[in-house]
Amino acid sequence: MFPSLKVNFRGIAIMSPQEVGHQTFIFTTLIFQELHTRDRIHQIGVDDGFNEYLIHLPSELPSSGNPFLTKSDHFFGRIFPSSSLSFSMANAWKRDKPTALLSPRFLLLLLSLALLLIFSIFLSLSSRPSNPSPGFLTVNTHLSFHAISPFDCIKSPQAHPVIASTVEGVRYPFLYSLSDFGTLPDKPHKNIVRILKGKPFRKPDISTTIQEVLEKMRGEGRDGFVVDVGANVGMASFAASAMGFRVLAFEPVFENLQKICEGIYFNRVAELVTVFQAAASDRLGNITFHKLVGRLDNSAVSATGAKMAFKSNEEIALQVRSIPLDEVIPESEPVLVLKIDVQGWEYHVLKGASKLLSRKGSDAPYLIYEEDERLLKASNSSAKEIRDFLSSVGYHDCTQHGTDAHCTKKP
Repeated sequence: MFPSLKVNFRGIAIMSPQEVGHQTFIFTTLIFQELHTRDRIHQIGVDDGFNEYLIHLPSELPSSGNPFLTKSDHFFGRIFPSSSLSFSMANAWKRDKPTALLSPRFLLLLLSLALLLIFSIFLSLSSRPSNPSPGFLTVNTHLSFHAISPFDCIKSPQAHPVIASTVEGVRYPFLYSLSDFGTLPDKPHKNIVRILKGKPFRKPDISTTIQEVLEKMRGEGRDGFVVDVGANVGMASFAASAMGFRVLAFEPVFENLQKICEGIYFNRVAELVTVFQAAASDRLGNITFHKLVGRLDNSAVSATGAKMAFKSNEEIALQVRSIPLDEVIPESEPVLVLKIDVQGWEYHVLKGASKLLSRKGSDAPYLIYEEDERLLKASNSSAKEIRDFLSSVGYHDCTQHGTDAHCTKKP
């Protein structure tokens, strides 16, 4: 009496209830034809689109040398190409009939999954900027700016070398990139010396101040923009964006803008920080700006103010765009903090933001500005002139913090 088993000719075996041993046999097409000739195999029907056959085997299993059956060391579940027929007889009566992997239903499911995957990839790509670069430097488009376009970091040439590090001692860490390296190699910038000693950059006072002010506002449930005028390399901007606040940064010096762009990339805050290549002022147009080589942080509108602390540094005069803040910031947008550090040009910046500063109570921004009488005098203004103007727009509470003044309105 021959044992029998039912098989599928497309490569998946359907087992008989007889246990013949832990063996797997492979039928090639030629062997299949030979078995059919010897009346050992009969088609018994069609199951799920596949032909089914009944095969009779001799009671003594053949060895691997048999020309009709090839012995394999693989166990149940081995699947062969469609040019072969495979089946396993190891404890087959304990197993259910396997599903044909190439059945129409399986192919339909596979096609559906492929289409779903393609659609998901399409949505992902379409939601990205058209520029192939990551979104680290993509211009923030939350606002529409009509008076001036944001600075495009992607189109800006890369400055080199790049020296950047994290800042010590701030609650919300961030990085920034140096624009001034000092006099190399004799007198490098103090932060370069710190890097060589394995230390982070020295903590800028303005960074700590910004984070403390914003921490308090966050506790009150407030949200809005931080406006950074005289952004330099972004120490105040990144202190705010590290906390998740949106920033509008104004900086006229191109070399500083390059460093801000580096910081935007390093801190991954392109969706939070929008940069403008302009000097905030009280009129729209162009003004002469004096760039101080080697001390870009001391560049100023006033030539006297620029060279006041560093008389030996070379000064370069250039034309930069000027714009009032009221021309850029929509009246509908909340502004939490207005920080101004422009080497004596503060009065003109404040006058150009009179609408913003005239907002009522807590809708008016917390104001931080540099109040250095020497620099103000170099720009033909004074601390008294500034305080009188602020009083006229409702700021009656100002306190001195070193060379900075902090002013607020009562709710």
